[in-house]
Formats: sequence, C-alpha cells, structure tokens
Amino acid sequence: MKECLKCKKMNSAYADSCKYCGYDIKWAPDDGTDYKSPPNFTDEDTKFQNSGTIDEEGVMNPDRTSLDDIYNQLEGIKEQMSKGVNLFDVTMPFGKMVLLIIKLTFASIPALIIVGFVILIFWIIFGRLFFGLIMRGYGIN
Repeated sequence: MKECLKCKKMNSAYADSCKYCGYDIKWAPDDGTDYKSPPNFTDEDTKFQNSGTIDEEGVMNPDRTSLDDIYNQLEGIKEQMSKGVNLFDVTMPFGKMVLLIIKLTFASIPALIIVGFVILIFWIIFGRLFFGLIMRGYGIN
C-alpha cells in the first residue's frame, strides 16, 4: 500500500496517482521524502532511460490464433480430465470383486513365503542365542 503525500490516504501499491485527490504517487518512500525517482537513480543519470520502445501494436492486438489454439488445448485437457479414471469410486459387480480378492490372495503367497523364510532365519540365529543364554542361566547345558 502507498500513502498519498497530499491527502494521507492509502492507495494500491501499484497506483501511479491517488484515487482520492489525483496526486502523483509513482514512488513514495517510507521516510516521507518527496522523490521523483528512487535514490541512486536520478532522472538525468539513469541507465534504463531511453532503452528502447515497446511495440504498442503487438501489445494492443495479441495474436488471436495463438489464443484460440491455447483455449482449444485447454478444452481438450478438460475433456481428458473429465474422462479420467476415478480411483475413489470404483463400481464393479460383486462377482468380479470376489474374483479380484481371490487373485490378490494367490498373488500374495510368494511374498508370504519369502517373509516366512526371513523370520525363520532370524528365529534360528537369535532364538538359539537367547535360548542358550537362558538355559545356561538355569545351569542346563
């Protein structure tokens, strides 16, 4: 927000003039000093002054074909998104759901076998160690 130096009312940070009194507020520092341009960039000695011209015709008349192409692409994207897969609301017949659960059960058997072997190896290594210590504690070799 910018404060107008004349009427002391707040304006938009992007305002060039006060919307209440019309005073020119292109740049107003916080300390209240009335500068025409920011410090270290005086109007006479700025390197950005006269740096070129803007093609006003291109700015005022954008290429309608490119905008239409963008809008068409956006419509295509919206259509694809509306036809997309909805993972949260799956509708299927009960029989197919039962078959899917049975297939998943059979598919998990190899994973259960592998996990069982890993648990067996840990049981053999650490079980013998712990049972041996416990038995020695009771005096049994």
